[in-house]
Amino acid sequence: MAHKASIFLGNTLLAEYQNRLDYQLHSQGKQIILTGDFNTAHQEIDLANPKENLKTSGFLPEEHLWIDYYLEHGFVDIWRQFYL
Repeated sequence: MAHKASIFLGNTLLAEYQNRLDYQLHSQGKQIILTGDFNTAHQEIDLANPKENLKTSGFLPEEHLWIDYYLEHGFVDIWRQFYL
């Protein structure tokens, strides 16, 4: 049985939520379906003007790392999988 989470968090709360997912569910081998609007552009292709947004919340390096972390640990960006 997969655990589902549909969330809307400001970027300041993402690290706390990430720790809960990692230690309480994912590290126990449980399946997780994580959905929501993270208000974060993962790659330059996600923005019309990426260079102008390098220091803007939603396109910060630490936010890219947050998404990279999930992708490296087996999560799938289903939109990218189907449409890119």
